[in-house]
Amino acid sequence: MSADEKYNHGFSVERHKNERYELMREFYRQAAEITDLLKKLNGKDHIVFTFDEVDKLDLNIMQNVNNKISIKKTYSTEKKLVFEVLMMKGGEFGLHSHKDCSEITYVESGSMFERVSDIDYKTGGTAIFLSGQEHEIIALENTFLIVTFLKDE
Repeated sequence: MSADEKYNHGFSVERHKNERYELMREFYRQAAEITDLLKKLNGKDHIVFTFDEVDKLDLNIMQNVNNKISIKKTYSTEKKLVFEVLMMKGGEFGLHSHKDCSEITYVESGSMFERVSDIDYKTGGTAIFLSGQEHEIIALENTFLIVTFLKDE
């Protein structure tokens, strides 16, 4: 420890500044990852998501995918993620699948159409998509979903 650090009880302005810059770099890196994920969720091409990618979204922070879809992660463990999803009429998640997790989508209110299986799900309905299974969701009216991801063993 330098003489200046001893005099200042171990506090170093330079070290503090470097730590602050490192925290800022990490914050911006994580923010960029979330922005990339939201762009990916908004895509029209077949997209493959992993559990870890979806888990990058912040807990209890509403994120706008676009002007018709908002999502909020409400629960997170190593093997389970739960999201609240609000889809305005016409909002859609393009064709996608999940590489290493299954998805359980419960229609809390409203209705959605799953294009691959050609099935409508109304209030109280549950759609289950196994790991690797392609699906494409469109809201037929303003719809509120509870979406659970279960990581493969």
